[in-house]
Amino acid sequence: MEFGTLIHQTLSNIEWLDECEFQQTIDDIITSTKNAYVRIPEDAQEIEERLRPLLVETLTDPDLRWLFYKDNREVRCKNELSLYFEEEKRDVSCLIDRLIIEANCVYIIDYKTGEEKPEYKHQMNMYKKGIGTIYPDYTIKADVMYLERERGNKLVEC
Repeated sequence: MEFGTLIHQTLSNIEWLDECEFQQTIDDIITSTKNAYVRIPEDAQEIEERLRPLLVETLTDPDLRWLFYKDNREVRCKNELSLYFEEEKRDVSCLIDRLIIEANCVYIIDYKTGEEKPEYKHQMNMYKKGIGTIYPDYTIKADVMYLERERGNKLVEC
């Protein structure tokens, strides 16, 4: 399985981390991922070597805390949200990685591995249009999270 797909699947299982014992949660995620995806022994090693540090780095980054911890906020999240809408007489379907819904604002988060590409901005603008039809009175913000970038540079607003 491609690593980008694997990390998407892994992060889609995380709702909020407030009530979790962090290290045990990471261990459980790694074990679950290995159980689902390991076909040969090298797969287990790759998951351990690539996924664990990426998860720890991402989930402990202070700049990203608001994405994975409620911290007593009135906030909801939806992972892997399927969205269908019509735009200029054509049907659009997409899958939003993480949606954070606050009182007056909705944040769209899309996870990416690898380098920034120009088409990501167009993709995020389409997501914003679609979410705007569901939450017309909310401010809609969209960020791409580059998972393999260094701390402090992972989120790029679109």
